[in-house]
Amino acid sequence: MNTDSRFEFKYILDPHTALDIEMFIKRIGLVLDPKARHRADSSYTVTSLYFDSPYFSDYHKKVDGISERKKVRARTDPNAPEVSNHVWFEIKYKHDMYVAKHRLRLSADAWRSFRNTLLEKGTFEMPPGEDNAPENHEFLQALEQYVIF
Repeated sequence: MNTDSRFEFKYILDPHTALDIEMFIKRIGLVLDPKARHRADSSYTVTSLYFDSPYFSDYHKKVDGISERKKVRARTDPNAPEVSNHVWFEIKYKHDMYVAKHRLRLSADAWRSFRNTLLEKGTFEMPPGEDNAPENHEFLQALEQYVIF
């Protein structure tokens, strides 16, 4: 399992200020995400599948502006999992501006098996993470509450 934490601040900028900030970032040596480097507009697409409770409590906390909330999702590149070699399962926690994200990397085969079992049989079977560590099983068990039949 992979864990990342940071503080996030989001601003609306006019085009001139945005360009000034972009030039400053380049001047101090920060680099673009490798996925965005080869695109003219420095962007890339991510495909996400969100999980929520039966009453959409995560969605309502977001819409209502509750400062302590979470998101549970599976993420991959646009053409994946068919052409990608992995899918990330994530639980993203937010408290005010503090964000922590716990990620579990699944092979494309494990993701397809999980997805097909969920859609075809209506059952939730835990796929193993790529390293099959005990904390990965705990992470996946936490996801089970978001699957509704």
